[in-house]
Amino acid sequence: AGTAGLKSVSVTTAGGTATKASAFTYVALPTITSVAPASGPVAGGTTITIVGTNLLGAAVKVGDLAANTVVVNATGTSLTAKTPAGTAGLKSVSVTTAGGTATKASAFTYVALPTITSVAPASGPVAGGTTITIIGTNLLGATVKVGDLAANTVVVNAAGTSLTAKAPAGT
Repeated sequence: AGTAGLKSVSVTTAGGTATKASAFTYVALPTITSVAPASGPVAGGTTITIVGTNLLGAAVKVGDLAANTVVVNATGTSLTAKTPAGTAGLKSVSVTTAGGTATKASAFTYVALPTITSVAPASGPVAGGTTITIIGTNLLGATVKVGDLAANTVVVNAAGTSLTAKAPAGT
């Protein structure tokens, strides 16, 4: 065990001591302070920013999967990486350098692609205001558009399997 930094290496035998200056570097353990954003699609490709210390040379994993396109800033205090494709749910994020591995538990959530099974009613007045019920899956946090217009008052059930929204005025 030692302190971070460049060190000399010495070898001693009965014949004397040989020293090589600046031959070994102790690398400090990386740390993770934050991961943002905290979620992205299961298809991957979300650019996450990790802030911490001692990140130079880091490899990144989301869950057990290696992230792509890791770029560390010159001071080793932050990096960006693209998430790999994963499975829905909460995952840890880890960085590994020559100094070791730091892990932030429950730091990233893969969100499954929403699906729409049904929309009712199928029509309403151009003035808008029709309450539309959408049945599907993975609807938590959803926004709704009718055509290119944002719907109002979106309310999703706790299971993420249905929602209601008010249709905007349209043509």
